[in-house]
Amino acid sequence: MFITKITNAGSHSWTRQYTATGGVTADGISASGNNVYVGGKFEGTANFGSYDQSDGTWGSAVYILQLDRSNGDVTMSDKAGGSSVSTYNPKLYNVSNGDLIVGGLVYSISLPMNFGSNAITLERSSGYVAKRSFCEPSVAPTSAIASPTSVCESTPTNLTLTASGGTLGTGAVVEWYTGGCSTTLVGTGNPLVVSQTLSSPTTYYAMYNGDCGTTNCVTTVVSVNTNVGITSATAAASPICSSSTTDINANGVAGTGATLTWYTGTGGTGTNLGSSNPLTVGPGTYYARVTGTCGAPVEASVTVSSYTDVSITSATAAASPICSSSTTDITASGVAGTGATLTWYTGTGGTGTNLG
Repeated sequence: MFITKITNAGSHSWTRQYTATGGVTADGISASGNNVYVGGKFEGTANFGSYDQSDGTWGSAVYILQLDRSNGDVTMSDKAGGSSVSTYNPKLYNVSNGDLIVGGLVYSISLPMNFGSNAITLERSSGYVAKRSFCEPSVAPTSAIASPTSVCESTPTNLTLTASGGTLGTGAVVEWYTGGCSTTLVGTGNPLVVSQTLSSPTTYYAMYNGDCGTTNCVTTVVSVNTNVGITSATAAASPICSSSTTDINANGVAGTGATLTWYTGTGGTGTNLGSSNPLTVGPGTYYARVTGTCGAPVEASVTVSSYTDVSITSATAAASPICSSSTTDITASGVAGTGATLTWYTGTGGTGTNLG
């Protein structure tokens, strides 16, 4: 028995041949959707590709094949018959919902004819009509995508998950999982919109699951952006003299897309001092502000204190003039400043004799 597909233009598309040890006939053919159905009679063992059938002790049987319309490969086979039941010339008819109607003649003497798990007892020459519901297997999806492809950590986000390619079989839906193919169900649908709160990169698995079973999974990965952070801001030296400078550092700046900016005021106010790290500054309070892709801006502050500059108000004498052989007291007034030390000299600029 052979089956050939000819295109509307008259070109040969494919031919398939099937045999049985006791002979096989093709008595009915019908097409529906992506499938072609062929019915007939066989005896012995029928070679139907990966879907062989045997009449067992029946002597002969009716067979039904489901073929892939695109290439002629058998995707399902079934049989009907009974012990000492002679079967003849089955005909096939597809109805709109995809079911297949099978009809034909049999000869039996009060013996059952088996249609899968169902059986009817036929008397002598009888006609029969049976309905066969076929299961269309799914073809696995070829790709999956998520939108957005990255989210902020620990932040509820609506993901749109879409699988494409392949075909959905009878009763099939798209199922989405995490943790592995068919491990933890996230939801069903295509596309599937689902709220997720992620703390690490997550792989989503899509499969087609239907009446004929499941397919392999395809995957898509959603990456996770970390929130901005800063540990501290420190100064290389503090205090310093009012006219001196030192370096300040922002420590532990982190987060996806993190950007450091120094300000003289909190909350991004005052003078923008740029993003150098370290930054050379004089005495004052400075704010290291970090912004990025995820999380609210964060900041840390550091204060560089200053020494008090030394100063003196005046130097005065208790009496002046005095006799050359006399003495008097002189006083330094208003001596101030961090670590201020007074020293008397007979010359300006710390020259002459050091008088203590």
